[in-house]
Amino acid sequence: MRMKSLMLAGLCVLLLGAGEARAQRGLPGQLGIGLSTGTVDGFLLRDSRLCYRYWAWLELARYNRNHGYWNFGAGYLHKDYAYDGVTGRQRVPVAQYTAEAGYNLPLAADRGRNVTLYGGLSALVGYETSGNGGKALEDGATLVSGDGFLYGAALGATFEGYLADRVILLLKVRQRCAFGSPTGVFHTELGFGLRFIIN
Repeated sequence: MRMKSLMLAGLCVLLLGAGEARAQRGLPGQLGIGLSTGTVDGFLLRDSRLCYRYWAWLELARYNRNHGYWNFGAGYLHKDYAYDGVTGRQRVPVAQYTAEAGYNLPLAADRGRNVTLYGGLSALVGYETSGNGGKALEDGATLVSGDGFLYGAALGATFEGYLADRVILLLKVRQRCAFGSPTGVFHTELGFGLRFIIN
């Protein structure tokens, strides 16, 4: 009998603790630091021509009254382009370094906000480099695309689920539109990440 009472008391404590944790999710003023990564323009890290394509993103998120949040961050996008020259195939790397600021609005959520689907829009500025800063390729050809400044926006959706009271799993899909890039204006990003609530 005593064992049943202890188990019942323990269950009550767990349930009360879980209710308190849910009540603390997405409060105004909460801050989170997130790190995300993924692929660019496809589901695989390397395409059929063995060219790498990936991105990484570090962000600071601040929640508002409506459970939406502002995010501010820095991103890196890397995409190789295959060049079939006289001396064989060569990968030409293109890298984009960006700073972004945006807003994310909740579109759907369960009652306890354990899982939430967000839609977001952000503005970006940055810089793009081609060929690691060099213009000459192995067979003597010269890159015509130069380094330059970028500006544009990104539209995305993020599925967020709490793994613990202060740890959130992020599943992301975004469409970037970066003007000023000679290698392509639009890029689709797919990926995942973690956000840690710090206050």
